[in-house]
Amino acid sequence: MSGAEEKRVEAEIADGEREKRVEAEIRGREREKRAGAEIAGGPGEMGLYIHIPFCRSRCHYCDFPSTAGLPRAEQLRYKEALLWEWAAYRRPWPAPVRTLYVGGGTPTYLAEDILTAILTAVLAGLDEFSPPGAGGASRGLGRERQDKLSPLGAAGLTEFTVEANPGAVTAAKLASLRRLGCDRLSLGAQSFDDRYLAWLGRGHRAADFFQAWRLAREAGFAALNLDLIYGLPGQSPDHWKRTLLTALGLAPEHISLYQLSVEAGTVLGARAAAGEQCGAAEEVCRQQYLLAHQSLTDAGFVHYEISNYARPGSESRHNTLYWRNG
Repeated sequence: MSGAEEKRVEAEIADGEREKRVEAEIRGREREKRAGAEIAGGPGEMGLYIHIPFCRSRCHYCDFPSTAGLPRAEQLRYKEALLWEWAAYRRPWPAPVRTLYVGGGTPTYLAEDILTAILTAVLAGLDEFSPPGAGGASRGLGRERQDKLSPLGAAGLTEFTVEANPGAVTAAKLASLRRLGCDRLSLGAQSFDDRYLAWLGRGHRAADFFQAWRLAREAGFAALNLDLIYGLPGQSPDHWKRTLLTALGLAPEHISLYQLSVEAGTVLGARAAAGEQCGAAEEVCRQQYLLAHQSLTDAGFVHYEISNYARPGSESRHNTLYWRNG
């Protein structure tokens, strides 16, 4: 065996050992989680999720319950139905509601006044029906957090998250969310490559995402999450590495990574059925996941759930309640 061949074999062995260490670390974290070493969400706490099933357009991979392009009249009907249901369920809770998560769909697709009306009613209901001793709009919160919230407060919440898409946020909407006490925003980037964004059917381009990120910071959001999709067809290791470096360069508090899933009933599902390659091979996805894990943990992120990484102390309390309580 020549010297060059020996070096190549040694490099391959080193890469294999590094992969084994990363995989062992991931398995270890999963064992810790199963043993009860969760980040947040103590016993006797509850989280509230509100679904806004509307978007400007439907992404090519999406099989979530959502409707695209809903006019204002239908948005108003949904608001009235949602608030009617909220009124029917309002009662003293068996445990304090500590987290509020508004997802979709795209909550920020709703007109600003409609979204504000929904959230105002929900927050008022949480305040009114907090259990004895649990704290209302400002009780149970640290002084620093109370000072940052509006007079409405956030009903004793320790976390208030809203999902948003880059093409559906404005400075006015972000300011309105901040006034209501929203302290965590989750932005769907998915990719920073306009070619992939178009292929995925996303309603924004990379420049739109960077602008939305800037507006969110200017509005005062100190906890920002961005979503990325891996397993895209034809995505090279170097392209994925650049994607991760771009994400880290934005200094997010939280990053969620999702492998592309091609589902029946979606645009990608139809394309795949017609013979188009709509994803990456399993081994490619595994390599991308391992590269992401190494890159993010090297940058100081905590891998606290299979798809989620956070700066220490910035883990999603709402999602952790799900994972802890099932």
